[in-house]
Amino acid sequence: MNIEFEVRGEIISYFITGLSPDAELIINNVPVSVSEKEFKHALNFSIVNEHAVFLDGVCVKNELQSLFSNKPDESIWSSGRHKDPETQAFIAWQNAKFSCDLAFRCSMSVVLAYRALENDYDFYSECAKQLLLELLEKNDELKSDVSVRQNQFHLYISLSYVLLLIYIKEKNLERIQNVANKISEHLYSDKSKQNIPVAVGNVLKVMMILLILFREHKHKKSRAKIINVAMEFSKKGFSLFKENSPIMHIYEFGRVFDDLVILQSYARIIEDESFSFKNFSLAQLEEKCSSSAIRLCNGKQKDYIIKSMFELSAYTDVDNAILIKP
Repeated sequence: MNIEFEVRGEIISYFITGLSPDAELIINNVPVSVSEKEFKHALNFSIVNEHAVFLDGVCVKNELQSLFSNKPDESIWSSGRHKDPETQAFIAWQNAKFSCDLAFRCSMSVVLAYRALENDYDFYSECAKQLLLELLEKNDELKSDVSVRQNQFHLYISLSYVLLLIYIKEKNLERIQNVANKISEHLYSDKSKQNIPVAVGNVLKVMMILLILFREHKHKKSRAKIINVAMEFSKKGFSLFKENSPIMHIYEFGRVFDDLVILQSYARIIEDESFSFKNFSLAQLEEKCSSSAIRLCNGKQKDYIIKSMFELSAYTDVDNAILIKP
């Protein structure tokens, strides 16, 4: 028996092939659309969670769960990933809720948040927000492993960054400022000593977001602090880079360098519009900085968050917005 499935709203549709004649008789006794080679059975979430449907002696519920619980590498990271974005969101949500591995739950929450943001899934965005807040509180339970998917510092920044994007989309300035403050405190804690090159990428993207929020002239002192933080953590990341580093680290190294150049150039042209960087205007550098800061694939949703970010910059509280140390 082979089971494939996809999710639409509160309905799981699963497709079962390779059934025996006896199983075909059983499945014919429940509401289902039957074709010659394929059986489609749509169930409400509660039915899947509360009832075990057996076919050929195999629990369909367990088989469905195994598709996204027992084989996370195939269903989430690799070429075996489900092609449907809403089903990806569901898979990530289930793993983030029920997995026993805390680091894996963190990674799945980040995946869930990206799918929710890129596809404007309000339900999954709310689920992601609650999970991100819960897992940020449990960050101390993680180990300072060198693996990107296990590293305590990297996961904290990843969770915080995508939570920041959710709050920007919601235009919740108070929450944005709260996340920014906590990130700032975290950057100067002992945990930041676990820094690895790939972690610097999201640190810089957070700094880009903050720089845009502090683009008004009255925020000159805050902008200077942001640039100092960006430089400090970039240098730390570069110092940890090694010739035999994984290819992912090499790729992120290049992105970090590009982001740092854009961030520095944008900060400088805010101070002095006569400054020229490759003949880019202030508007062009703002566009480059904001585009790099928001790590989303969906252009429409990305543009909406960028627009929200610039709108919020007019209301940023200079006195209480950020606690970055000089």
